[in-house]
Amino acid sequence: MKKEHYQAVKSSAQSMNHWVFNHLLKLNIFECAYGKLNMGEGSFVPIPMYHQWYASYKEQNLDLTLVTRLHKLGINYWKTKSYLLNQYHGCLSHGHNKIFKLDIIKKVHDGYEMLVLGSYKPLAFKDYQFIYQVFHEISHQAEQLRQEKPALITELRCAQEVRALHQEQSLQAVQQEQALEARFTEADKFKCGNLILEHYEMHLIKQLLSLMTYEEIAAFHQVSVDRIVQRIRHIKQKVSDPQMSDFELFKALKTHKILMAQITDFIL
Repeated sequence: MKKEHYQAVKSSAQSMNHWVFNHLLKLNIFECAYGKLNMGEGSFVPIPMYHQWYASYKEQNLDLTLVTRLHKLGINYWKTKSYLLNQYHGCLSHGHNKIFKLDIIKKVHDGYEMLVLGSYKPLAFKDYQFIYQVFHEISHQAEQLRQEKPALITELRCAQEVRALHQEQSLQAVQQEQALEARFTEADKFKCGNLILEHYEMHLIKQLLSLMTYEEIAAFHQVSVDRIVQRIRHIKQKVSDPQMSDFELFKALKTHKILMAQITDFIL
């Protein structure tokens, strides 16, 4: 590992350590790390919390297996007896008999972003909205760090595999969308009891569940953010209350037994 890169990682890790202590420890989260995989540039921007674990991770060539953690988007807990978790425990000791590690994977146009958390107990459902906000905040800060500290950027050694997976997932998303279109061609609305949702409303909910911000959704549909806010508020009014938070909307949809499979994929 190049000295300049390691120094940049070590400096960023110190900042992340302080940030976690001030913002996440109250949720029993003791660790937070971020990574941006840019498949176009073939680059990886890591912001770990424990630089010694990052060094060990690189020395063991575990970064070559990074693509295996990207297959399922959303939240994925590390398996208890996985090789990765065993190596992690071999490098670090937190003084607890049991800890939980999880990845939050987000697919973006030029690759993937991942947030890796360590906690003393499984995260509560009510905390996920806050975690999503943390993800977006760290993503923004990471882009600033990337520009301020070019040495933080390193080679994405599994770039070819990442590109192949990204293309495969994009194709699957198109096929799923086409299947959904066919479903709504036959019956223009999704009905569950007294709740009726239009096709575009289902699509907006899916985008919210995929961790997209209102700005990203607006850009996707090429409309103003205000227009997206109005549409989502209309969905909330149908469900219960137009002033409810996105988190309360997800809970209400879960109560209606709508999108349970998608909710499970992303937040359970």
